[in-house]
Order: sequence, then structure tokens, then C-alpha cells
Amino acid sequence: MRIGATKSAWKRACAAWCGLAVAIVLAAYAPAGVADEVPSYPLYYSFQIPPAKPTIEIAKEGGSSTAYSGTIAGTIGGLPVKNGSFQYGGATGGQVGGGWFALATDAGAVSHTEMLMAIDGQRTSVLFFGTYLGVHIEFRISTQGQAIGGSGETAGLADTGFASQAEYVAAVQAAVASLPAGTRQQLIDAANTNAVLVSQFQQKSH
Repeated sequence: MRIGATKSAWKRACAAWCGLAVAIVLAAYAPAGVADEVPSYPLYYSFQIPPAKPTIEIAKEGGSSTAYSGTIAGTIGGLPVKNGSFQYGGATGGQVGGGWFALATDAGAVSHTEMLMAIDGQRTSVLFFGTYLGVHIEFRISTQGQAIGGSGETAGLADTGFASQAEYVAAVQAAVASLPAGTRQQLIDAANTNAVLVSQFQQKSH
């Protein structure tokens, strides 16, 4: 789905994703070694996400749904985010939900985007996933309450289908090949900073 998708389309998508959300969130808490053994080279992200705005819709047949929407700025894989937005939610009072997001850099946009939401007590986890530069990408943002976002930085590592930093930079090089030489080199240099950013984040996290 894209920005401006109809409410009915959002509802259909949310309903389809709700069942998947439980399995994926439970998988996130699986013991070490149970996850896929396929190598995954991460991309560091640093986002600025203003508090998501809630919208409540009352259904004619009773009950209601709550959706949260917002914007994303910052960087991912060393590259500036050109535009980013999202919408997710589910039945008011429910424990799972879904949504969609848009995220793009000068190297390209994330396609086939989906979001899955799961609520555990007072904490909400939202999983973002899609395809970026030809490979799978996913990252998770958790928050107290149900609305992600706030003041300050939201940083982390996005899992990808890249096997190495070199493979990631090669994908960026191919994606920006048609841009002017100066712009192209700036983006490649920015992508090359990802390795240092990943290492710095991992050191802070341990």
C-alpha cells in the first residue's frame, strides 16, 4: 500500500496481518540459535520519529479500531532518509495489528512494506519489513504505550539479506550509477560509513 491508501484497504490488510503478528513476535523471543542461520549483515539506522498520532474509527456494527500514523527522518545504512511515513493499528483494545510504511533514500525506496504490531502489557513492539536494494530488510521499534515516536533518536540495527558490508556498498553503487559523479561518490562514501556505525552501536550495546 502507498500513502493515501483507503481506510477499507488498511482494514483488510490489518485483518490479514493480525494472525501473522503473533507468530513473528513470538519468534523474536525464541532462544538463541533457533533463528535462521542465513548470514545477515545489518544496516545501522538513526531515526527521528515525532510521536505517532492516533485516529479512532467507530464501526457501524460496533467496536472500534485505532490507527497510529507518523513520519520518519534520519539515516539508514549511512544514507539520509528522503521521505518516510507509516500507519499501523488494529482493533481498539486488541493485542495485535498491522500496517504499512514508506521509506526511501537516494539509493531507492523500500518496497513491499508491511508492519506488524504486538502488545504485551504496557509495551508495544512494531516490526517493519520489506525489500530494499533487492534484499529483505527488517527492524523493530518498541515503546511504552502504543504510539511509537517521541523526542530524541531512535537507533538500532536493521537485519538484511546482505552478507557483508562490501555487498551492501556494491548494491548502493549499482543503484546510484546514473546519478552525477559528485552526488554518486557522496552516497557511496556515506554507505561506507555503515560498517563503523554498526561497530560503534554494537560496542555501546554490550
